[in-house]
Amino acid sequence: MSKPRKAFRLELTLCYRCASDFRCDNRILKRINRRNNQKSRCDICQVRYGFDYLVIKKEARQ
Repeated sequence: MSKPRKAFRLELTLCYRCASDFRCDNRILKRINRRNNQKSRCDICQVRYGFDYLVIKKEARQ
């Protein structure tokens, strides 16, 4: 019996530009708290400000 695999999840603060780079076919990008309008410095570019996102890797279908 095999163990179920945990989904790859990553919390990042992303600006609009870096968030658009993270959107692709094998990842889901969800904003963590839509009510929070406070922006923080982007974890990727460290230049612009953005919101907290949850990056989830999609499982390959068999």
